[in-house]
Amino acid sequence: MKKSKKCRIALVQPYCGEIVCPPLALAYLAANAKENGHEVLLIDLQLPNSNSKYEEVLRTFAPDIVGFTAMTPQIAAANSLARKAKSVLKPEVLTILGGIHGSVLPDETLRLYDSFDIIVIGEGDETLVKLCDEYDDVNSMRSVEGVAYLDKSSNKVVINKKALLSNLNQLPFPHYEYNFCHYLKTEQFLPHGVGFAAMMASRGCPFPCTFCAANRYGRRYRTRNPNDVVDESEKVISLGARGLYFMDSTFMTDRKWCIDICNVLRPLNVKWCVDGRVDLVDRELLEIMAASGCYAIFYGIESGSQKILDYYKKNTTVNRCREILKLTRECGIRTTASFILGAPIETREDIEMTVNFILDTKPSYYAVGILSPMPGSKIYDDLIKSGHEFHYDKLTRDHATISTSGVTKEELEKVMSYLKKVRPQICESWVEIK
Repeated sequence: MKKSKKCRIALVQPYCGEIVCPPLALAYLAANAKENGHEVLLIDLQLPNSNSKYEEVLRTFAPDIVGFTAMTPQIAAANSLARKAKSVLKPEVLTILGGIHGSVLPDETLRLYDSFDIIVIGEGDETLVKLCDEYDDVNSMRSVEGVAYLDKSSNKVVINKKALLSNLNQLPFPHYEYNFCHYLKTEQFLPHGVGFAAMMASRGCPFPCTFCAANRYGRRYRTRNPNDVVDESEKVISLGARGLYFMDSTFMTDRKWCIDICNVLRPLNVKWCVDGRVDLVDRELLEIMAASGCYAIFYGIESGSQKILDYYKKNTTVNRCREILKLTRECGIRTTASFILGAPIETREDIEMTVNFILDTKPSYYAVGILSPMPGSKIYDDLIKSGHEFHYDKLTRDHATISTSGVTKEELEKVMSYLKKVRPQICESWVEIK
């Protein structure tokens, strides 16, 4: 049996724009690779003044592999960072890409962004370790499950499929791998006040929202053992966290598991927040969550128009959204709601319904953006089939990138600006968690 050598790998988190979240996914990869005997450095370019030190940090650490993560708007920037890594270190240093963009468009990505040698498809926890184990043998690396690469001899992209990670409990504690204290202090992370630690208690999303690409490579829902979750919670509290934010795609998918989590969190007397869906909760569950410390739920409401909700395949009604927002607050839990303007079939009447919904329901906080169809989503696929061309660096929630039914791009941006302007008058004040 071949004995693997210790590999040095740098994992790079590019700057992601206005909303800065802890690099939790990379932290899990880093902790897991370390646990398997490799040397890992997480380079977080979201931190202040980090970009100016990027080359120096690479030279000092001298990695064998440099890995990058990127969503669609960051793919060009990640490619530039990979090119710089090859220039600073050596051309033959192995560069790998993870994240949703490369996972849903591996062929296009490897051909358009030639600074990446290998793409890791989907969840990379096990794949990265195997790549590190085989880093000195290119042929062995290319046979690893869960990678894609461009075979230059045949000019074909080879994709090695891999099953999703089944046992989430085997993942090590990730919070030593990044600047944990920095993200506790940043107000950009959540509108709920500072002091929240990012957590992950489940993976996967089984729901078919047409604007979302997350379920393209992770539909199977998997959960961690509640006792494992509470152990991690106790550790982050000991590191200074005063609240927990579970960044799971949909926390309440498994009702029994959600109740089990509530039962183990309750003795900690800690505030916590989750992302949820209005079709998964009722008074009984909300009361259990509130009693265990649930402070806020982020609901993807998306629209005040039933036509648009059906187009997004949200599996709910406008009335249900109203009822659950009201019920959640009655149970003592704050409500955060997201809204999307600019669906291809959206009219002025639909947009007016959404504006009126926000003004009427007055969620504790709301986020509003303009639809940016991301690769992997059904809306993106449909628009590509109809001949639409996208510029990835222009895909942001702040600007309209597609046309709608009779609403101009300028009008969409004007409505969004209005909703952001009146938000302080509509929403209650959010205070720092004590």
